[in-house]
Amino acid sequence: MPTACVFGYVTKEWEIHPGGIIREIVGGGAYFVSVALRSLGASVRLIVRMCECDRHLLEELSSMGISVELIPSSTTMKCRLRYERDGSRTIEVIEPAQPFEPSDVSKCIYADAVYVGPQTQNDFSLEFLERASRVAPLFLDVQGFTRRVVNGVVHYVDWEWKGEASRFVDTLKVDDKEARILTGRSNIVESLNALHELGFKNVLLTTNEGVYLSTPDSRFFARYKVARVVGRTGRGDTAVAAYMYSRMMGLDPRQGIALVAAAVSIKLGSVGPLRASLDAVLSLSKEIEVEEL
Repeated sequence: MPTACVFGYVTKEWEIHPGGIIREIVGGGAYFVSVALRSLGASVRLIVRMCECDRHLLEELSSMGISVELIPSSTTMKCRLRYERDGSRTIEVIEPAQPFEPSDVSKCIYADAVYVGPQTQNDFSLEFLERASRVAPLFLDVQGFTRRVVNGVVHYVDWEWKGEASRFVDTLKVDDKEARILTGRSNIVESLNALHELGFKNVLLTTNEGVYLSTPDSRFFARYKVARVVGRTGRGDTAVAAYMYSRMMGLDPRQGIALVAAAVSIKLGSVGPLRASLDAVLSLSKEIEVEEL
């Protein structure tokens, strides 16, 4: 059974939708990635920083067989997500959690892959990434490194030390908006080229329509296959989890991107993290059309 270490935050979040609808959820990239990896069949060790007082938020993960290591923080990350009718959202950080320390990497004793998921730009350091990359191939979701919190509100900014970090990252996960922020390019192919020029080896890029995978030797696009989008939150987390699993399974890039598109398609059809089995995802992956670019 492939083994993954997941470093990140499990958060308390409140989604505020048009019309005053409020939904309280458990969130955070590490939560969505851990559940998706476990559902696909991986052995998962989650290393999370949060307040001991909120340990109950981890009970679901433990019940799934996920090994959870809680590193005490004085606070748990709490966020408020305000959605507009056009689909845009504003993120308010009510309370941050403490950043991870490089020494926390030692909590991952063994892994076939390591995931790092910052929520804000100060959550992980360059030294942390360097140490984590020594354990196993490092899969980084850039999301938090483009988020600066100003007066409690998230503002999107460039990741200043991306070039230095690129040599430690096996796969960089971005969405199309983050790619524009990092490269200044609005064209997806141009932004993928620019990310490779910065030193990133493999890039996984999600859009509303589908997902791109760019490696040193190949580039593919796979469109999602979903009748109706119900659960947008966690799309990127599902993509990186599925790609991690494909790599741990030894799939080639074309097979991997089909698996990713299938996993995201299933996830988009329901609220919450991916809970489909590997068999279900593999079955749908056979219907996914993969385009070589």
